[in-house]
Amino acid sequence: MLALEFLDLCYNNLSGEIPNSLEALVYLKYLNFSFNKLSGEIPTGGSFANATGQSFLSNHGLCGDSKYHVSPRIIKSQKGSKRKKTILVLYVLLGMGMLFNALALAYAFLRFLKKKKNSDQAGDFPVKGHEIISYYELEQPTGGFDENNLLGNGSFRMVYKGMLKDGTLLSAKVFNMQLEDAFKSFDTECEMLCNLRHRNLTKVITSCSNLDI
Repeated sequence: MLALEFLDLCYNNLSGEIPNSLEALVYLKYLNFSFNKLSGEIPTGGSFANATGQSFLSNHGLCGDSKYHVSPRIIKSQKGSKRKKTILVLYVLLGMGMLFNALALAYAFLRFLKKKKNSDQAGDFPVKGHEIISYYELEQPTGGFDENNLLGNGSFRMVYKGMLKDGTLLSAKVFNMQLEDAFKSFDTECEMLCNLRHRNLTKVITSCSNLDI
């Protein structure tokens, strides 16, 4: 094979690329690939260096040196390939951007629905600050904190029963403000219990701060 001097492959309906290994045929004096369906770049080494365009007629897929009278498509192909890759990257980035925006909108919409739901629930149980009434407004319903209205007592508080003018039954918890723990927990406990909502808990109506009780 290496001693081959004559290679005529015209009119054989060949396709694909011309093997670069044919450049190693140093004794090859004549070659002809005309009227086939070859493609790719024509080798330039060995006997191909002395070949002319007549050896590659009617192979519209071939490209290479201008002396072969073929199209220098490899350069255009590279440019086209780069352009296609650039367009592909742009499409991928555009798709990722659209997906990210869709996810962001979906997340924002879900947060909006969650806030709306919480707002509706808060509307069913409105949280209000407890009212402040005077000692005299509290004294009358409990009969002046009469012992007959005493429900119970603890380490630093006493609880009295009573009824407001509108008929609302109440229990009044009186803290011993001379004790530091009672003083610290008084207003905090009122605020917390006023905002509680439970069927087994009695609602805190209001509070009164007076050291003369």
